Amino acid sequence: LYEELEDKYPELTAESRLIPGSHKKTIFVMRLTDEQKEKRKEDKKKEKLKTLDDAAGFLRIFKMLSAAQKPIVGHNCLYDMMFLFSHFQGTLPDTAVEFKAALCTLFPKIWDTKWLSTHSGGKYSDTQLGPLYESCIRDQKSAPIVVTYAEGFAQYAKGGQAHEAAYDAYMTGVVLAKLMSDGFCAETAQNHFYLMRSLFCLNLNGSDEVVEEGTVLHVSGFDPVFKTMDLKALFGKMMVQIRWINDSSCFTMLSDSEEKGGGSEKVVRDTITSNMPAVLAQIEERVLAHVAAGLEPPAIDMSNFLVRTVSEWTAAAAAAAAAAAEAAVVAPATPMATHASTSAKTPASAVAAKNGAKGKAAKNVKKEVVKAPAAKKPKTTKGKAVKKVVEEKEEEEVEEEEEEETEEAKPTAPAKKTKNAKGKAVKKDVEKEEEEDEEGTASRTSKSAKGKKTHADKTEAQKKGPAKRKAAEMENAAPTRRSGRPR
Repeated sequence: LYEELEDKYPELTAESRLIPGSHKKTIFVMRLTDEQKEKRKEDKKKEKLKTLDDAAGFLRIFKMLSAAQKPIVGHNCLYDMMFLFSHFQGTLPDTAVEFKAALCTLFPKIWDTKWLSTHSGGKYSDTQLGPLYESCIRDQKSAPIVVTYAEGFAQYAKGGQAHEAAYDAYMTGVVLAKLMSDGFCAETAQNHFYLMRSLFCLNLNGSDEVVEEGTVLHVSGFDPVFKTMDLKALFGKMMVQIRWINDSSCFTMLSDSEEKGGGSEKVVRDTITSNMPAVLAQIEERVLAHVAAGLEPPAIDMSNFLVRTVSEWTAAAAAAAAAAAEAAVVAPATPMATHASTSAKTPASAVAAKNGAKGKAAKNVKKEVVKAPAAKKPKTTKGKAVKKVVEEKEEEEVEEEEEEETEEAKPTAPAKKTKNAKGKAVKKDVEKEEEEDEEGTASRTSKSAKGKKTHADKTEAQKKGPAKRKAAEMENAAPTRRSGRPR
């Protein structure tokens, strides 16, 4: 309808409008001047831009924060920053190094109050946001925190609801102000993110740092039959915490008190070495229990057992990553060369056998699924013997077709001798057909002459009268002898 109006009445403009007080719509037709049409077009454009701007929502705030380069404050906020990046900036980078560089470009100063409070010298026993905020509010003697509330949020002075976005933001701001007043927010503490249950923190400005206090060792290469109690037994009477990485590696942590009490790195290594035989003996007892229960005993392999400091472990991991990156640069040429050499070394007989097996399997499947009628030509297979038989039969058929075409073109010429019995039979049939054709021609000539005579006799009989006519008819009705053999 709109197109019809536009074609027939170009000076009119039609649009759909809601009927006041109803959900139904009606067509509204207007007659506008060129100036009015232009103004209406501009108004519609502005309306669409406003709708788009409203739909952008928090994207505008994200861009404003990035452009202002102001500090960003959050509590345990690494996942929040990753969420914001993925929704308002782009796809998260493949590596942590790339992500850290990109995030620093957007927000060069980030404070994580979770990380700051866990590194406050043990002042705060509970670093969850709610209890941490309550601790900061109670401790107002040294440096009171003065907060000015935005319009409509004065009720937060009497408390609020945790996990409400505005109230959580308010609590985080109060905690940061308190930590700054107590001197826990040094410049070097910026851009550090707390990682739950990790030995490290995420440092946007450089290498990630070990955050656990005391002696931390990386133990690897032990047999998977080792359990937590076995690892703790290696350290004797030392109080140690185990952080498993996988079945054959873990981190072990000794507290400061153990280190001060003689639990230095050298002492720890010597203790592990001296306790190892006893621990292996305990494991062997469990192995014997497996045998008694009729289970297969596990093999114990300690050939790769290694105890390293975290710095030694990180250096080895960095070297392994560099070697892997170097290998990845030259990797594309390797698969092609390997494929070529493999193809060159594969015997032709093996390839033929493989192809023959595939053809045989396919043939068997076809027999089971479909019983097709026998075809004139056999199905082509990859077997050389079958192919040869097919080619010979096709040659014979071509020779027979050529002979037939020659006989049709030259019917009087004698047939050529063929090399087999089938060719002789064809020649005999051709001669027989020639004889029959000659006899048929003579018979047709005789019959034509007799027909002419009969016609003349009839004419004569008509002239001589009914009696003679009847006699002539009787004579014509008598059977005539046909010369030649029937076809």
